[in-house]
Amino acid sequence: MVVLALVADLHAGAYPVAAIETLVADVGAAGPTLTVVTGDCTRPAGGAVADLLARLPRPLLPLLGTHTPTPLRDRLPRAAGRAGAAGRAGAAARAELAAPSGADDAVVEAPGVRVVGLQSMTGWRCAHGRVSPRQVSTVRAAMADTPPPVLRVVALHHPPAVSGPGRPGGRASLTDALVHTRVDVVLAGSARVPSVRRTQLWSGGLAHPVIEVIAEDGSMYDGRGGHRSWSLVRVDARTITVEQRHLVDGGWRTGRSVVYPRAR
Repeated sequence: MVVLALVADLHAGAYPVAAIETLVADVGAAGPTLTVVTGDCTRPAGGAVADLLARLPRPLLPLLGTHTPTPLRDRLPRAAGRAGAAGRAGAAARAELAAPSGADDAVVEAPGVRVVGLQSMTGWRCAHGRVSPRQVSTVRAAMADTPPPVLRVVALHHPPAVSGPGRPGGRASLTDALVHTRVDVVLAGSARVPSVRRTQLWSGGLAHPVIEVIAEDGSMYDGRGGHRSWSLVRVDARTITVEQRHLVDGGWRTGRSVVYPRAR
């Protein structure tokens, strides 16, 4: 079984530390095969992000988010894993610190899973994001030789399927790549309210179902219908199960749980 921990929008330094501390412990207790952080680990005032990421379970794929200023980038770690676990693309992706639009994309492998992490930011505090043609080529190249039993995942900060200003540019080309490389799961953040759905994507006359998981803020509650949470994705040969872990009365509890058949 493959177990993915999806964490987003921790905003370290801007919100209570206790929520982040207990989240790290809860993620660790799940024993993930791979931990993915889809951006906004910190805000300009946050200085503890490197320590925070260092304590999350490995292998770790961290991505750039909307709220990280350029001066913080060089203080944050690169993609990290157990010995030999991170890296078809050569240990690229810097957490929250990558240059915009693909300069530090990464391909991370762990037993049973391959994840392409795309830096969808086009500048600090840029809400809409973008997936470049080069990043689409990265997805196609990384997934081309992935054997069918291996779970195929694409992760980025901006959810590809949302409407409005948060929708990344280049979505049509990314959709084509997701369909033709038969990606199983897309992981994202930024939306502030958790979401999981099975979406039928089309490229010309070819259709392919993708499970899109959008993580909620891990450390803040802003009154827009969400609570502090993170998402746990469990995948076996037949099913993909997504659980939303919520902070309730000081403890983490499983809220919504959805099971989907795995695409053949």
